[in-house]
Amino acid sequence: MEVFVFGEYEVKAPEGSRLAEICGELKQEFPQLRMSHKRKMWRHRIAHVLVIIFTLGLNRKYLRKFTTTSRNRIDWSDAHNERIEKVKELDRVWECLRHEREHLRQFRDKGTLIMVLIWLIPPILFCYGRAISIEKPGYLESLRAKFESCRAWAEHSEYRRWWVRQFTGPNYGFMWVMKSHVGGWFDEELKRLQKEDVSGSTGA
Repeated sequence: MEVFVFGEYEVKAPEGSRLAEICGELKQEFPQLRMSHKRKMWRHRIAHVLVIIFTLGLNRKYLRKFTTTSRNRIDWSDAHNERIEKVKELDRVWECLRHEREHLRQFRDKGTLIMVLIWLIPPILFCYGRAISIEKPGYLESLRAKFESCRAWAEHSEYRRWWVRQFTGPNYGFMWVMKSHVGGWFDEELKRLQKEDVSGSTGA
């Protein structure tokens, strides 16, 4: 096992695994990167309450399900904090890091102030900036990662439904209202991945 230290947090990954590879890449690209378990941090416990209030109680998963990234920080949800200790679930951690790396790059390229403003204005409903500028690149990367790790699930209708709900449901404050738009983003990227996979297989 390889051990990667991010501040006071350790990620253990099988040598040569996808997880080890991305951890090494993150340490090179973001040498100041720190990680933690968000439930242990007071600001995330406060944010959890605020999320419940602003979504009228519809999202109570902020601490349990949602990993949060800010400039040079990844704060793990309960679910991923537990997965890090389970070898069979390390691909899920790898997929999550693929997603969060997109956000780390956004913070680096846009700056913290711009990222915060995009997230907060407007706070709910048709949040063009939040959906298009921040979460769409992250979730498209999640789709690519899922296609690599478990193509059958990436192509499953239930995964697509989950992906669309992330944009149109309460988890991110109803940041997009038209499911057909979100489904179109998913379908377009999935078709591109399938085409590239077929082309690569044919070329081999």
